[in-house]
Amino acid sequence: MLAPGTTRDENYGSISAGGRGERSVWIAIVVIVAVFGILMLLLVPRSEDGDDGPLPRDVETRLLLGESPEEIDREANASPDHPDAP
Repeated sequence: MLAPGTTRDENYGSISAGGRGERSVWIAIVVIVAVFGILMLLLVPRSEDGDDGPLPRDVETRLLLGESPEEIDREANASPDHPDAP
């Protein structure tokens, strides 16, 4: 005699408890999809709207050597080939 809420599994001849195994499979799938989504958010680079591309080598070098970004920006805007120059 089977306990209430249990069924006999025809494939294996064992007794399963009313879909508990199926529920845990769905929970596992949801957890795997959630972890995959979080990893994708963290690992995939995002394209930003204001992305101007990489810095010129001389500007990058000056920043790495500790020069002030404001000073570098002022000098770049004062150059005659800059589009915003007067």
